[in-house]
Amino acid sequence: ALAGPRRLGYGTLRDLLIGITVAHPNGSITHAGGMVVKNVSGFDLPRVYHGSLGTLGVIISANFKVLPLPRHEVSLLAACEGLPEALAAAGRVRGSRLRPTALEVTNSGGGWGMAVRLEGRPDTLESAAEEARRLAIGDTWTLEDGESASWWRDYAAAQDLRLGPDEALLRASVRPRESAALAEGAVAAISRLGLALPLVAVSQALGGLVVKVRIEDGDSAATLAQALDFLGALADHASVLAAPVAWKRGIDVWGKTPDTLDLMRSLKNEFDPARVLNPGRFVGFI
Repeated sequence: ALAGPRRLGYGTLRDLLIGITVAHPNGSITHAGGMVVKNVSGFDLPRVYHGSLGTLGVIISANFKVLPLPRHEVSLLAACEGLPEALAAAGRVRGSRLRPTALEVTNSGGGWGMAVRLEGRPDTLESAAEEARRLAIGDTWTLEDGESASWWRDYAAAQDLRLGPDEALLRASVRPRESAALAEGAVAAISRLGLALPLVAVSQALGGLVVKVRIEDGDSAATLAQALDFLGALADHASVLAAPVAWKRGIDVWGKTPDTLDLMRSLKNEFDPARVLNPGRFVGFI
């Protein structure tokens, strides 16, 4: 499952999942985990189901760890001259004592910039925001509470999987310390294909990159495959998040075949030997 920018501070759904109930093609129902963290057993099985794209069973209920809402939030937006400067600013924030719940580099506003989200008690956030402003170096804007939350909602909406008829969304990931090189290499490589990049979002602290590409001319499917190959050569993992169905035919949208594919196939054969659930939709056309 996808996760938004706040995964930096709170983790992903997988990290918060503590219990699950699953229905299987043979009619059996299985339970794993529990209702509270201290009573959880079989902790890895819920994560297996969560990451299987519905190929092992149908999730009919799930239990999640919940966290209190923060009392206050402040976001700092910084305008940067280009991608290298934005990545450098994010690197300074990441290497500081600050603990942002989101830290992103993006061109979604028309130019390159950095966005930092800080959450917690009002008395601690004032000094944290000032420290982030000092590290940003350059023009900055501060948003508080409702304005901050609204900006991040709009930012997430820009990465929506609902795309135009000539657009595709791709994702790549590396170790966090390699994210700057990934971002610069990806932008250069895709630009060499002659493709427009309406959106580039980099989570430097997590080593993640999302790019929206526009393919207007030529063999769109072949161009998409080439863009995926370029990202795959630069990253530990690359995949197509969304694209027109015709473009995806004949390519594995999950990118390079993982070393664990044989194990994944063994699990598929054990849980769904008749291949009833989501056949051909997952890694290696499982």
